[in-house]
Amino acid sequence: MSRFVGQSSKAVDSIPNNLKILGVKKHGTWAYKVDLAVASRVDTEGEGLMQLGQGYEDGWIAFQILHSKFQILDHKMVSGWANGWEVPASSTVYIFFWPQLLEFLGFGMLGLTMLILIRTQLDKLLD
Repeated sequence: MSRFVGQSSKAVDSIPNNLKILGVKKHGTWAYKVDLAVASRVDTEGEGLMQLGQGYEDGWIAFQILHSKFQILDHKMVSGWANGWEVPASSTVYIFFWPQLLEFLGFGMLGLTMLILIRTQLDKLLD
């Protein structure tokens, strides 16, 4: 998360940036928690472009929780290949790859199916 200027079909030409990343928690390759702060408050009103160094994919979603409400951030392509979001300063941003949740759901359904089949076979053997 280091480069902040880019071009794309989603209109990221040049966004002034003064964000400082205070900390990142990475959960596998599919979820991140990013704590942001303003490095200096010069002509940006506290916003900047945050980039995730993973190839651009529409499945990436970034959001923050403000006043007990979810605010989904606008997803942009940065430098022609990376994911980016314009974010306000001094906030915590959560980023995740939602198709990964479908994989987890599939594994859960597979496990449940296996348990049902094993239970059915055990019931037949015990009868």
